[in-house]
Amino acid sequence: MFNNNNKYDIIHKVFRVDKNRKVIKKKMNSEIIEILNSDKINEQKLFGIIPEMKILKTSPVNHPAHKFDILTHTLESVNLTKNKTLKLALLLHDIGKPESMTYDEKGITRFWGHNEKSVEISKPILERLEVDPEESRLILQLIEYHDKKIESVEEMKDMKKRLGSKSLGLLIEMQEADLLTHADWYRDKKVPLLNKVKDMYKNIIKEEELVK
Repeated sequence: MFNNNNKYDIIHKVFRVDKNRKVIKKKMNSEIIEILNSDKINEQKLFGIIPEMKILKTSPVNHPAHKFDILTHTLESVNLTKNKTLKLALLLHDIGKPESMTYDEKGITRFWGHNEKSVEISKPILERLEVDPEESRLILQLIEYHDKKIESVEEMKDMKKRLGSKSLGLLIEMQEADLLTHADWYRDKKVPLLNKVKDMYKNIIKEEELVK
């Protein structure tokens, strides 16, 4: 015979489990932000919350445009911004590189399609951390487009339609942080192009304000 008291015991146990999970997730969310705000990011604490990142430390990189391994490049770029959303986007922007890695005929490492793979891996991580759905959507967009070349006003306006003005500004800031942690020669070659992109963005924002 079914005992109603057992039913309520089960409900209370499930409630306690769910409540504990929410507390743990909120703690993880606050911990990851605390870790990312540190002057020197603690790798072991980071791996404890996002174990998917461990492989970034040991994945080989043989490319003249890169001066760091994937993990160091990632953490160096995170340290270049104070924006929480951007820190999370930069933290995860290359997480798909190990699974996307190939070698060309010269033995140079290539990471074709790593943006899409990074989005795929990042989505459940953001859910696990209970990042706000709107913020999560933005982070995934920034990861998807972080390598997007914007070479004309038309391309800039197209990205503005996709992301909105504020998010487009974050994307450009993200691209700058990403670029500044590449090899010096590559950075110096690309910075003038990035400055043109920043100028195009400023002009579009000015036009937007004039219309208001």
